[in-house]
Amino acid sequence: ILNNIFELERIKNFIKDNLESQIKILFRSWFIDFEPVNNILKKKQSDGIDKEIVNLFPNSFEMTKFGKVPTGWKYTLLQELAELKIKTLNPQEMPNEKFFHYSIPAFDNGSNPILTLGIDIKSNKLIVPDNCVLLSKLNPKFNRVWIPNLSTENVSIASTEFLPWIPKNGVSTYYLYSLMISQPFRWSMDSRVSGTTNSHQRVNPGNCAKIPCIKPSIEVMNKFHESITPLFEQINTINDTQINLNGIRNLLLLKLNAGN
Repeated sequence: ILNNIFELERIKNFIKDNLESQIKILFRSWFIDFEPVNNILKKKQSDGIDKEIVNLFPNSFEMTKFGKVPTGWKYTLLQELAELKIKTLNPQEMPNEKFFHYSIPAFDNGSNPILTLGIDIKSNKLIVPDNCVLLSKLNPKFNRVWIPNLSTENVSIASTEFLPWIPKNGVSTYYLYSLMISQPFRWSMDSRVSGTTNSHQRVNPGNCAKIPCIKPSIEVMNKFHESITPLFEQINTINDTQINLNGIRNLLLLKLNAGN
């Protein structure tokens, strides 16, 4: 049974990686390489893009201090796209309450929060707000960005190594997430690190807020959100299944250890 679970996990991770690659590819095409606009100018058909979508894009570029952008779009600061909301609690004050804990180890081990008793959490944590994107400020060379799927039964908390960004009016959560995992944003994060050792490099929240970000028209952003929503829904299903598999696997391992 354990071998079957491990094989299911391998397949699910492969599918999840493929879905995330599709999100990155579409974001790069529309918002980094500006392929639809370039194809309009070259009078070339955009592969895989409906004409209805192409018509949402401008047919020219304009210059900004950060380079050319499609006409009507602009570069803005991250703090203009999203609000940083930091509110903490001490789980030790609620020792018997269960929390969904969004931690760095949990992210690295499949991107699923861990259900943990307050007594087992040794330091203050962030309260995870609704409709946010968690961006890790620790060692930005590791691409740790998380859209929490909040529980209705347990309070969700996060490591203080994460920054909870809430999209401002009109900004898509999926767009914000895709922006934060894109290569230009990662380079910008990496260029703002401070710290004496590679294992403890962090980005100051104030410096993070000043990262330049591309802001497209609301029509294109909404269409991007609509286009990738099915991909995120599949990722959420995979994550939910993984939580169940983790529970079954841990129970089997406990029984095997007890048998030894």
